[in-house]
Amino acid sequence: KEFREELNEDLKSSVENLETGWNNRLDNQTKLAMNLSRISPSANFVYATTHLAGTGVNDFDNFKQLLMKYREQLKGIEQGTLYKDDPAKPFPPSTFIKMNLDKVPEYTEKQLSLDESVNASIIDLGILLVYMIVLFLASFVGFIRYDVK
Repeated sequence: KEFREELNEDLKSSVENLETGWNNRLDNQTKLAMNLSRISPSANFVYATTHLAGTGVNDFDNFKQLLMKYREQLKGIEQGTLYKDDPAKPFPPSTFIKMNLDKVPEYTEKQLSLDESVNASIIDLGILLVYMIVLFLASFVGFIRYDVK
């Protein structure tokens, strides 16, 4: 049994390392894609509004972190008892776990504060402001150079 437990621990640590590496690569790809798409004013507008609305990428990252903390809390909970359905039923018998839900901690999500949301959207709002100023100056110069005859 000790060998089996040691193998299970090794397997769990390997899976956690794979999950961590995969999540890090996914986060890096997401950040790269966001930075490349900031060339478009519509992407800047979408990023700014989603951050302000509380549905942006930072909010999703916050949700993933809270979910990982909750997963760690659940690891300490006693597992339930394994039961099997009556094999005489017409459907294939299934296996389920009966747990005492009184011991399961409540999941509470902490939303990002307004300051954090505004700080996340400042970059995109600044880029939109630069676009607006450049386009206004270009149209103003075009208007000044126009010769009415």
